[in-house]
Amino acid sequence: MPKTPKPTDPIPTARRSSRLQKTRGLNTVAIPVVDAGEPSSSRQKRRKTTIREAVPICTHDDSASVAKPHASPDLRRSHRITPAELIRRERLLLKEEQECKQRALDLDQRALLLLKKEGDATLMLSQIAEREAKASLAQLEEHFTCPL
Repeated sequence: MPKTPKPTDPIPTARRSSRLQKTRGLNTVAIPVVDAGEPSSSRQKRRKTTIREAVPICTHDDSASVAKPHASPDLRRSHRITPAELIRRERLLLKEEQECKQRALDLDQRALLLLKKEGDATLMLSQIAEREAKASLAQLEEHFTCPL
């Protein structure tokens, strides 16, 4: 939102950009050119100390005592899987899959066996109920003179 001029402010007759362009030629100041390759004296860069600078290397002929600058093992290589380890893991997975399939088959057989036993039990219960009904009717017919 444009700012409204106050009554005491002088009213500009031209835009600010055109006024600046007119005065640009009058107020030119030469800027010294500095080579980009020169380091600034006010700010010096500090280098990180590396392993080579921090650990002094012995000059003895004994190769076992010489400190290597990159003696730390490569973490990516230490976590890589070897082909033998891969084969061993695959065999374990296949064995576990076969065990799971065998367990599933055993559970299916047990479920079928239980269903068969349940069917036999319900058949026996219905036969027992039928026999009891016939026995109670036979007793009633013996005690009463008229047939039911």
